[in-house]
Amino acid sequence: MRSELRWVPFIAALVLGALVARARAVRQPEYPAGARPDAVVWGECRVRDSVDSDAGVRCGVFTVLEDPAQPRGRVLQLRVAVLSATGQPDGGPPVLFIAGGPGATITDAIGRYRRHWLRDRRDLLLIDQRGTSEQMRLDCSDADAADAQRALATPFDSALFARCVARLSGVADLRRFTTEHAVRDLDAFRKALSLPRVAVFGTSYGTRVALHLLRRHPESVDRLVLLSVVPPEYLNPLQHAPSAQWALDELVRDCAAEERCRAAYPRLGADLARLTSRLRTNPAEVQLPDGSRVRLSVEQFGEALRVMMYTAEGARRVPYLLAAASKGDLLPFAERAVLSNAGARRSLRLGLLQAVVCSEDIPLISDSMRQAAATGTLIGDSRVREQKRACAAFPRAEVPRDFRAPVAAGLTPVLAISGTRDPVTPPEWGWRLVRGMSRGRHLEVPGGHAPDSPCLHAVIARFLSATEAERADFGCVADLRAAPFEIRRSP
Repeated sequence: MRSELRWVPFIAALVLGALVARARAVRQPEYPAGARPDAVVWGECRVRDSVDSDAGVRCGVFTVLEDPAQPRGRVLQLRVAVLSATGQPDGGPPVLFIAGGPGATITDAIGRYRRHWLRDRRDLLLIDQRGTSEQMRLDCSDADAADAQRALATPFDSALFARCVARLSGVADLRRFTTEHAVRDLDAFRKALSLPRVAVFGTSYGTRVALHLLRRHPESVDRLVLLSVVPPEYLNPLQHAPSAQWALDELVRDCAAEERCRAAYPRLGADLARLTSRLRTNPAEVQLPDGSRVRLSVEQFGEALRVMMYTAEGARRVPYLLAAASKGDLLPFAERAVLSNAGARRSLRLGLLQAVVCSEDIPLISDSMRQAAATGTLIGDSRVREQKRACAAFPRAEVPRDFRAPVAAGLTPVLAISGTRDPVTPPEWGWRLVRGMSRGRHLEVPGGHAPDSPCLHAVIARFLSATEAERADFGCVADLRAAPFEIRRSP
C-alpha cells in the first residue's frame, strides 16, 4: 500500500517519455566474481549512470537464493549500499531503511540518502527488496504508460498482467517474492555485515516488513521507526476507498476552518458533491494543451484525487482544483492527475506489488468486505475488483500462519508516525498498533502519507538515541501546523 522514501510513496515529478515498452523481463548479468549466497561483493556506486565519488558510500551486490530451500537453485542479486556517518556518531547501531510500495527500489534513491539528515550521526543501510533490483525487476509496464489516458486508467489491466506473468514465470518463481522472503534477505544482509543489531526505519508497506522482521528476529532489532503504519491486519487495497474518503472529508473540513480557504471556496463540499454526481452520470472529456483528449470517469477522478492527497503539497492544491472543476474547468485537475498518477506508477515495480498482494491480501478480501468498505465512498470498489482480477494470473505463495497475528514487540521501543490526512494509512492504524505495546508511542503530525519536517527529524533522532526511547522529548510536534491551502482565482 516508498526508509523514508516520500517519493514512494509515492509522488515524483513526471518526466514524460516512453516507459518500458513491454512487461520488462529481467537482465541476467554475469554474477560478480566470488559471489555466493548471503554474501556481498562490493563495487562502484552508480547514481543515474555516473560513478559516486563519496568515499563514505560503499555499494555492492548481495546474492541470495530465490528459494532458500533449494541451495543449488536460482540466485538473485540485490543492490545494496552502506553509507558511513558523516558527523560524530552517537554510538547507536546502523539504521536499516525499508522502502514502501510494495515495489519501490530503495537504491534508486541513493543520492537522496547521501544527504539524509540521519547520516550525520549514524551509518545507513540500504538493500533492494527482491523483485525490485536491477537484475530481477518484476516490472509489468504498458508500452503506452506515458500516454495521458493510460495514466488515468487503471494500472491493473488483467490482460496486461496475464502477459506479464507468462513472461516473468520463465525467469522467476513468483511465489518467492513475499514479505517473508524479504525479511529473510534483510536479516541475511545484517549477518553478512557482522552486525549484531540494527535500528529499523520503515515507510508505508516498509512498516509491514519492519514489523515482520521484528516478529522473526527480535534479537536483531534495536528499535523501530514506522512512518505511515501498515500493521499485520491491514488489507491492501481494501482500505484505499474508505481511507481516501476519510482524508477527503477531513480536507473539506480543514478548508472550511481556514479563513482564506473558506472565503475563496465557500461551497467546497457542495461543489465536490455536484461534480461527482455529474461525472457518475456523464464522464467528462478534457482536451489537454498538447491537443490530446482524455476521458475522466468518476472512478478515475476519485483515484487521481486520492493519489494527489498523498503529499502535503498535492493536498494544498485540491480545493482550487475542485472549485475550478465544479465550474466546468477540468483542465487543471486533469493535468495534475496525469502527472501525479504517472509519477506514482513509475516509482513501483507493479509485478512485485502483485506478487506480494495477490498472496498476502487479496485472498482474504471477501465480496461482503469489499462492498462494505466501498459504501459511501467516492472511489467505490473499483480498485479492489480490478486488482483482484489481475491477481488471477499470479501463482499464490504460501503465507505463514502467524503473518496476520499482532507483533509482540516486547521491550523493543517502537515509534509510529501518521499524517493527519493520510489517504491510505490514516492515524487509526498507528493507534491500533501501539495499543498493546509497552514501549510503543504514536504521533499524529500534519500532512499526508509519509509526512516530513525538521521537527520530525529531531523527534526521530531523539527516539533513536534516548535510553528510554519512548519517553524522549517530542514537544515540537504540538507546534506543527498544516501548510495553508493554495488560493487561486477560479473561472
